[in-house]
Amino acid sequence: LIQHIRTTYTDTRARLLPLLISGEIPYDLLWTLFKPNTFAYTTCPGTKKQRCIKYDFGEERSTADGVVYFHIKGRYIDFDGKVFGEVPVDTGILKYRGSKPINSLDVFPLRYHENADQVRTELAMCGRKFRSVKSIQHLQYSGTAFQVVRGEPVAMSISSRIIIDAAQFRKINPNYTRPSLIKAANRGHDSNPINLWFDDDGPPPSSNVVKVKADVDVDMQGEEHLIMCSPTVLGYSLNDKLWRKYPVW
Repeated sequence: LIQHIRTTYTDTRARLLPLLISGEIPYDLLWTLFKPNTFAYTTCPGTKKQRCIKYDFGEERSTADGVVYFHIKGRYIDFDGKVFGEVPVDTGILKYRGSKPINSLDVFPLRYHENADQVRTELAMCGRKFRSVKSIQHLQYSGTAFQVVRGEPVAMSISSRIIIDAAQFRKINPNYTRPSLIKAANRGHDSNPINLWFDDDGPPPSSNVVKVKADVDVDMQGEEHLIMCSPTVLGYSLNDKLWRKYPVW
């Protein structure tokens, strides 16, 4: 089997290796870049802060209006108010021409980040902070928070006492949807952004509500799970009387 794979993909390997050495990748070879159960680096659509998800699989797909992209299925760690565990997440990379630097992609393997070790350290710190504030807490907050409207994050400035309460957030907002991790792109001359989170001609799927895959003991798992933690917590602003997502860092 191994010999068959080597023979079958000889041309692909010959084309791929020089590209990897130069740190570039064409769209049609994205599938070779990602490996299951490895960390993929991206940014939070609401806070623009760095984050990591664990890659499961990828394939080419099209949106309802025919936009082609490389769909990525992954997972991260969140808290739904009861259980701390893994949550499925979808993101993607819009089809492009030629080759692009790997670390310029909206999502790319963490190992190709120019400061990968530093990013891992910072994300682990963020994970520890998320773990410490995920339960119900009363805090003072000053900064930017956001909510998702029609699949897109809308930011606003908050300076208020806030209550962190994931369970109550989901009770009050049962149909709240997560935004796509992919950065918005324009449809040619159209200014409307492409939303790769769900099809434009239908309602958000029920999977937009957090579903826990398995309970995770982060204290026992260490850095591997800490860097997968959500970069945001769910809370209520007492001054503004609004439910929002708040950045952990």
